[in-house]
Amino acid sequence: MLPHYQHSQYSWWVMLVSFFLTGLAAYLFRELDWLAAVLLGSFGPLLGLLFYRLFITVDDSHIHLAFGLGLVHRNIARTNVVDAAAVRNAFWYGWGIRRTPYGWMWNISGLDAVEITYTNGTKFRIGTDEPDRLLRALGY
Repeated sequence: MLPHYQHSQYSWWVMLVSFFLTGLAAYLFRELDWLAAVLLGSFGPLLGLLFYRLFITVDDSHIHLAFGLGLVHRNIARTNVVDAAAVRNAFWYGWGIRRTPYGWMWNISGLDAVEITYTNGTKFRIGTDEPDRLLRALGY
């Protein structure tokens, strides 16, 4: 089954934060034994690998979302989606995986999103820098 839509949105600030954390850990823990420094210093790169991008794929049956290398992912059956609309998030909703006043949100950067409504009435926001293309792929 070929995808209708594929898009990766990258977050350079996540990579910068991960490098900063690595350097900070190396500086702060340089007096510890090497094993503790390696364990603490690997937190930054791990954070970077897990959350450096948000990859969105839409095919006939599902919306697939994956952060970073794909260990953090979610699949949404399109049969469970009854509506979708372009929305703009408030900046204080932040980035990452968040609970907002409108339901859960997965966002890597920016304020634009597509809000989907499930058959049970709950909502879920997908952050994207291409809301119009994503809506077209979803048929809305």
